[in-house]
Amino acid sequence: MSKRKWTDQDFVEAVRTSFSYAQVIAKLHLRVAGSNYDTVKRKIEELHLCSAKA
Repeated sequence: MSKRKWTDQDFVEAVRTSFSYAQVIAKLHLRVAGSNYDTVKRKIEELHLCSAKA
């Protein structure tokens, strides 16, 4: 497992300025792939960045 190259603050900024998971992933310079979608979704939940549940 590789060490992440972004901080929680980088992540929060990427989420704040994005309209999709793919945009968040791209802004963090990650590959747009299934496992990275899972990571983004999990981290959004962990940092309580979602305002409503679908």
